[in-house]
Amino acid sequence: MRAPALDPTTGVGRLRFRRHPTDRLATGVAGGLAARWRADSYVVRFAFVVLALAGGVGVLAYGVAWALSEPPGADDVADPVVPERSVAIGLCTVAVLLVLRSLGLWPGDGIMASAGIVALGAALMWHGDRRPRSSVDPFERLVTGQFSLPRVAGGLLLVGAGLVGLNGDQRLSSVPRIGASLALAVAGVAVVLGPFAGRLVRDLRATERERIRTEERAEIAAQLHDSVLQTLALMQRSATDPRRMVLLARRQERELRHWLYGASAESTTVRDGSRTLAREAEAIAAEIELDHDLPVELVVVGDHPMDDAATALLGAIREATVNVAKHAGADDVAVYVEVNEASLLAFVRDKGCGFDPTAVPGDRHGIDASIRARLQRVGGRARLETAPGAGAEWELEVPA
Repeated sequence: MRAPALDPTTGVGRLRFRRHPTDRLATGVAGGLAARWRADSYVVRFAFVVLALAGGVGVLAYGVAWALSEPPGADDVADPVVPERSVAIGLCTVAVLLVLRSLGLWPGDGIMASAGIVALGAALMWHGDRRPRSSVDPFERLVTGQFSLPRVAGGLLLVGAGLVGLNGDQRLSSVPRIGASLALAVAGVAVVLGPFAGRLVRDLRATERERIRTEERAEIAAQLHDSVLQTLALMQRSATDPRRMVLLARRQERELRHWLYGASAESTTVRDGSRTLAREAEAIAAEIELDHDLPVELVVVGDHPMDDAATALLGAIREATVNVAKHAGADDVAVYVEVNEASLLAFVRDKGCGFDPTAVPGDRHGIDASIRARLQRVGGRARLETAPGAGAEWELEVPA
């Protein structure tokens, strides 16, 4: 938080600052001073508390700071905290305490030692919390902060300080008895307030579940509006073109599967966001449907990272499927891909007109160069079953 533009010619003007709008427990004075000095606000708060025990000097200092402060501004900008300045404030507080002790404004070494341990423990408890101070309530930080060694050490220091403070006769042998008494007292409070705390926890959980359900319903409604409803509108306009309606429905099916199950419903082995066989096969099927107006029935069992063998297999699948779209006159084509431990296997099947492989002209290299030779270069094989009027089926296999 940057200091307000005040008259720098007067001493009071240099001391004035703005109270913090969000980092506040009561008035925001400590948060404003911490922002002005670019220190941790809890160091400033602990300094006020410890000084308040020394003859009320902390209360007087807080009052003076309030008199010098101004309301927070809407355009305040947060500056990063400088750890060295927090340490400097702590050392200055210790120096002031030593001066007050020499002046007699001192409640006793035992009380001040306990207060110092409490301050140190609390500082350790908040040490590991690096979330922005302006966006998190202090008590929320205490309850929801991450579990860490500094928090445990701070909590143990607080417990020890409390036991020492309650030990009026200053004998260590009395500490276990005091601890047992405190444990019984805490147990009694838990018995009395247990039902209330339980209801509070249940209400909080119910509220959280309702919030999650509301967000999920909103997400589903947005997805349905952006995809399903728009596709239905396109299908209504294509009522006279059944083939286009089928393609729109298939495209919407793929989008819904992608949204419901992730990038691939069958992709269970590779989930690092890289290119995989299943994802590339889906892209090829969608591309052929769009470019050649041919529905592609794709089934992929398992998944495999993209390598030379998978690339060759997908290239052969694409060529075989495009040949069906160009020459077979089929209503659709079925593509089945299976990932085994030793090989990658694919079948491309159609119910089109079929053909005689021996009657293919010599200048047509789609089958030999784009399918068989492509697989042979990676140690794979291709087998074709077809006859005029009987459709065609390709069996494609490469080593995994």
